[in-house]
Amino acid sequence: PGAPLREAARAARRAVDAGGLGPRGLAGAVRGVVRGVAGEDLGVSPAFGYDVLEICEGYEVRYYPGGVCVEATVPKGSRGGDGWELVGAVSAGPALDSVLRYLSGANAAGSRGDVVPPAVLRLGEEEILAFGAPEGFVGEDGNAPVPDVGSGVKVEALGAVVLAVREFSGGWATEKGCANAWGGLMDALERDGVEAEMADGTVGGAGGEGVERWVLQYNPPYALPWMRKNEVAVRVRWPPAERGKERDDDAPVIIDV
Repeated sequence: PGAPLREAARAARRAVDAGGLGPRGLAGAVRGVVRGVAGEDLGVSPAFGYDVLEICEGYEVRYYPGGVCVEATVPKGSRGGDGWELVGAVSAGPALDSVLRYLSGANAAGSRGDVVPPAVLRLGEEEILAFGAPEGFVGEDGNAPVPDVGSGVKVEALGAVVLAVREFSGGWATEKGCANAWGGLMDALERDGVEAEMADGTVGGAGGEGVERWVLQYNPPYALPWMRKNEVAVRVRWPPAERGKERDDDAPVIIDV
């Protein structure tokens, strides 16, 4: 299909734009596309490292301690295209460009860092594209460099959160693929009596109505389909109330996997 190749070309263009037209920009473009197509494991950013609390049928529950994220709002109408209806980072267009420029030196310190998976798209009242700040990008004071004025980028601290996460296959993260995965996840949570939460800690509506839904992607859209890793997630109240346990997010029970 032509869409993944077009996305690869766009990613190369973004890398050149971010790194300049010199050897650094060109080398970054070629290296990023080759690694992406091959589905190379690029690791996980510190902000999105996690511990598994429990493995359930159809999903797993994870505890994310949190960390520093680089975020940009996805302008309405900018996501999707080419008939693929992509949900992920590359299709977020201007938001991704803003994050790449920030990580390529468009910040008060002129610091540069790599884009490290996952790309996290949070779908709520707004659509927010977030990447964890790369290792070494955050100073000893716990802060990342201030974005340039007018860049559209925010540096935010992701607090500790418990997510129910469902991995799904089928290549690219499309609207249809994500909707099917969310449906399966919400059905499984309802079956197990697990309540989805709003960002403020209150319980969401029936079927997860009103909850912020996350899409986590670990590869660019042009990675080979059978090498891709996509996930959907929602915040949950854990452990479930019927277990008769007190919830204690600060001291989660972690299992070995």
